[in-house]
Amino acid sequence: MEQAKRSSNFELLRIVAMLMIIVFHMVQHVVYRQMTNWTYMAYYNNGLFNNPVLYKQLYIPAVMTPLGLVGNGLFIMISGYFTASKTNVNAARAGKKLLEQLAFVSLLLVIGSAILFKWMNNELLELIPVTIFQTDWWFVGYYFCVLLIAGVFLNQKIVGLDQKKYTAFLVILLAVVQFGWSGELADNLASGMRILVNGIFLYYLGGYIHRYNPFQRVRSYVPVLLIAASYFLVLLNYHNITLSNIEQYLQQGSADTFLQTAVYYDNFNIVVTLHVVALFEIFRRIRIPHSRLINFIGAATFMIYPLHENALVHSLWNMQDWITVLYNDPVSFLGRFLLVAAVTFVLGILIYCGYLGLKWMLHRFRWIFLKESGTKLSE
Repeated sequence: MEQAKRSSNFELLRIVAMLMIIVFHMVQHVVYRQMTNWTYMAYYNNGLFNNPVLYKQLYIPAVMTPLGLVGNGLFIMISGYFTASKTNVNAARAGKKLLEQLAFVSLLLVIGSAILFKWMNNELLELIPVTIFQTDWWFVGYYFCVLLIAGVFLNQKIVGLDQKKYTAFLVILLAVVQFGWSGELADNLASGMRILVNGIFLYYLGGYIHRYNPFQRVRSYVPVLLIAASYFLVLLNYHNITLSNIEQYLQQGSADTFLQTAVYYDNFNIVVTLHVVALFEIFRRIRIPHSRLINFIGAATFMIYPLHENALVHSLWNMQDWITVLYNDPVSFLGRFLLVAAVTFVLGILIYCGYLGLKWMLHRFRWIFLKESGTKLSE
């Protein structure tokens, strides 16, 4: 869990994973929302893709759609790589850190949205309620539950397993989430159980790689080819689903406005899982010098998650008519899109610096207060 004990290649992987998550959320909350939401289509008058046609431009957001789920899996695997073999994982310390940062972000968003609403007075701008602290950011709870179950209950059992039994354990977890009936059974037992089991699988797969290095004989080009193959499947999947949607629309002879397909993936999708493992292995093999800058930015990635995944930031993103740009100039769209993602990431780092500064000030004031209280008591 400690940043200082990790190699900078994994901190760099954290950075890449968070950028992937931001790009995914921009596709989800900007491109697909403006393409399928009547409010945005009326506001911008940009129903340019509302025809039963397979547009080549829409392959661009389609290929970005799995990125956020890949980023989620990478964060889980990185934690497992470093802590799956430990029997003293401090879940309480992790929970405290998560709560502190979420509280800071929640307060910042509530106040910031009120100020921006008064200043900008834009009808697209959304205000943030205090309840965001407990209702949003599902991944935080998911990540914490994986750490809690692993660190408090399972790690002690896993440490004693030999490679054969460890492999069998992973195969069983993978089978539960990949088989349709067993996956549905898990979700019927408790909502979200399938995703949780998938997270536990990725966590211990990271630990397995750390302990046994099972891919040491695999050439470096293999994971690259695996990622290329996964993207091919993503594009083919979008192609097939969209054409099926178009065919169904034409067969029905509907007079309603045609809406393009927004294709999404599950966290446990096998294509996503293969992408996660391949990208993890690529970065695991990278050898870069210890970098305090990379490690610092890597430590800031958690706070960047709630800072960008909220209704306020989504509404700010949506003040740009992305659909018209994508329709007329895909290259310009891609450049602007990635630029906004990068700016969002950098702003998150700056706010993280503000959080650290506030935390230092509160610690300093507490130390001064305790010192003065001790002086008065001694007098």
